[in-house]
Amino acid sequence: MKSHQKINYVFILFMALASLIGCKKDSDVTPSDENSIVGKWRLKSAKLNAKVKVNGTIQSASNNRAGTPAEVIDIKDDGTIDDPGDIFGTDTYWWDYKVKGTELALGDPDDIGYFTLSSDSQTMKWQMNLEQAQRSLKETDGFSSVFNVDATAMQDALVECDLVLDFVKN
Repeated sequence: MKSHQKINYVFILFMALASLIGCKKDSDVTPSDENSIVGKWRLKSAKLNAKVKVNGTIQSASNNRAGTPAEVIDIKDDGTIDDPGDIFGTDTYWWDYKVKGTELALGDPDDIGYFTLSSDSQTMKWQMNLEQAQRSLKETDGFSSVFNVDATAMQDALVECDLVLDFVKN
């Protein structure tokens, strides 16, 4: 596989981690004890800065983009997030979530992505660092088949990660 294709797969993988492919509703999901994030939020920006090792060479994979007025998610108190605008372009229109302390886990039991969550009444930030990205890849079953990549190999190839999603109250 050509190195630029691997970088494209890494970017796709991280955008998938951000939106997480949720396919079925899981009744075991418990919502956050804090209702501070419940409500509608507009994506302000998405920033990815990562480095991957491809054929022994470290390469950068980065993308920064501004959100649009149509990119709104609805975080519900039942442990689900609706994404009618398909913010991340993955045909994922909702997923499960759980908050424990400052950790946000998105997805269903097979595809989990871990973020550090910070919020106030008007802004919210989801941030994924290298450790969280590797943990997400380690605990993910679905990404290998969806993107035709080996999640374990991607976990080993990833050497730096900073994914930040900024939202504002809608």
